[in-house]
Amino acid sequence: ASNIGAQYVLEEVKNPTSSRKVSDENLSQTTKDNIMKEVRSYFQAEFLNILDNIIIFKPANINYLSSIIHLQLKLLKEDLQQQNIMIDLTDKTIILILNKSYNPEEVFDYLNCFTN
Repeated sequence: ASNIGAQYVLEEVKNPTSSRKVSDENLSQTTKDNIMKEVRSYFQAEFLNILDNIIIFKPANINYLSSIIHLQLKLLKEDLQQQNIMIDLTDKTIILILNKSYNPEEVFDYLNCFTN
């Protein structure tokens, strides 16, 4: 149930209006309204009434994903260093990989595959 309304977010990312860019910090009000409509149809009102807040996450962008990769590479480097193996990727390489493979629908599956 954590991906309720994800199709609205993906649609906005794939087809931003001319007044909005994919990198904008917030989703459009229409997208938020569509997501909340779906949330209300999925969950019973009694459950929704006990929640303090519902958080709608914006899609991860390339800069954010680059930060995640850097953190995971740091951990990988520490593990490999114990085996006398060194690995290093430049920022340019990481951005190139992300640009070639970025798909908002599969982003976290990709990151796990890339760093594991």
